[in-house]
Amino acid sequence: MNAELIGDLTPTLKAYAYNICGSVADAEDVVQDVLLKFLDVDQQHIDNVKAYLSRMVINRAIDQKKKLHRLVLDYPGEWLPE
Repeated sequence: MNAELIGDLTPTLKAYAYNICGSVADAEDVVQDVLLKFLDVDQQHIDNVKAYLSRMVINRAIDQKKKLHRLVLDYPGEWLPE
């Protein structure tokens, strides 16, 4: 893994996650989770790291948004967004 490439992609990945989640904190958590998972992946078989990480972030951000939506629906009082 090229750490410099990952560092260059991090702002882009955070932007993707933020556009889906709508929260800076959630976006940063999503990107951090994805990068940690990426360390465990066999990277020899990945041809395009940018595309792979982008897809991972998008999928994880969508999951995070669904989780938050379920939380809001089950919340007993008035939900006050960030």
